[in-house]
Amino acid sequence: MKDEMIRDRLVCGITENSVRRKLLQEPELSLEKCLDICRSAEATSAHLKAISGQSTSTDKPVDTVNALDKRRRSKAPPKRSSKGPKKPVPEPKEDLLKCCKHCGRSHIKQRFKCPAFGKVCSACNKPNHFAEMCKSSPHRRSRARNGVNMINTDSSSEEELLSVTFDLTEGSVLAVNEDKLPEKRIFATMEIAEKSVRMQIDTGASCNVLPQKFVPSGTNIVQSDRTLKMYSKSTMPVLGTCRVHMRNPKNNKKDNAEFVVVKGNYTPLIGSRASQQMNLVTVQQDNIQQVTMNTLSLTLDQVKEEFGDVFKGQGCMEGKLHLEIDKTVTPVINPPRRVPFALKEKLKSELDRLEGLEMIRKVKEPTDWVSSLVVVEKPNGKLRICIDPVHTEAVTLPITCDRGCSP
Repeated sequence: MKDEMIRDRLVCGITENSVRRKLLQEPELSLEKCLDICRSAEATSAHLKAISGQSTSTDKPVDTVNALDKRRRSKAPPKRSSKGPKKPVPEPKEDLLKCCKHCGRSHIKQRFKCPAFGKVCSACNKPNHFAEMCKSSPHRRSRARNGVNMINTDSSSEEELLSVTFDLTEGSVLAVNEDKLPEKRIFATMEIAEKSVRMQIDTGASCNVLPQKFVPSGTNIVQSDRTLKMYSKSTMPVLGTCRVHMRNPKNNKKDNAEFVVVKGNYTPLIGSRASQQMNLVTVQQDNIQQVTMNTLSLTLDQVKEEFGDVFKGQGCMEGKLHLEIDKTVTPVINPPRRVPFALKEKLKSELDRLEGLEMIRKVKEPTDWVSSLVVVEKPNGKLRICIDPVHTEAVTLPITCDRGCSP
């Protein structure tokens, strides 16, 4: 409870909107994860200040203060100027580490400004340094390090990454390159019925999607009960499925793929399986840890044989249940609800069946409480019969059983 209150105070009291947005987007935000994100944002801000300070140092002259030698200084008293107060001497800028021994990067010479501060090394499991700078690793010096840092910018509502190359020997910024980064979305132009269609390659989609306007005329659309499920858990109805011939103008390769046809102005999608079969996307299986699950397949006969007692009887519990009613409440007799004429015969047959199974009992004498009957027709044509306890639930007292449980 204390960690949660500290976490909420950090989220509400932080001044950077971009950091608060990132914290609120975390589905399971703990205090440790909150502190890691805040430290990372603080280190990134320090890097940006260092980069902007170096880039502006060559454009505008900066006043410097040189040390004075006491032996060569004149003993004559300094002359006072009567033109006005002296200008304040600019304070020297903070020193920068060219190559930090903990993270291997350039940052302000302060311990908490280091990106590795508070992190755990993946090589020796010791804190406050990265694996590439770990002294216990025998191949630390022989491994080639990539001098590329990823910097978050707040230029737009979406987070973007800029590649910044550092010279580790001099600590100066060499280049800022945004063109060499992979695109957020991958598109491919395919020819369908001699028309160019711009399609998005979505490795997270399990099927291919094509709007109805791109389906060639004369193509047979087979009706299907499939439903598209979005990342936001929302669903989209489909018109059906069809097979479409495509040609890749890049290599003149022809493919025949199955598409799910939707209605509306959407971007066509090429799913994960089709994009791999068309050699548009390659999955590096060597870099993926495969997760295997050893599950024993059970047949229906094995389940019935092992858990046969579960499928016997009506599921009734032993004993009788007595409900305590608040005697200070006036009893309510609800009028019977109307039943559709088409369901009356089914309702009577179902009531007779339940009475024969001794699941319900017919009451002929007057009672103090009467609830309304609710009849719902199932998709298979059978009826679901229940009552509407809108008044009885409010006056039923809680009951504690012998085991200490309360319904």
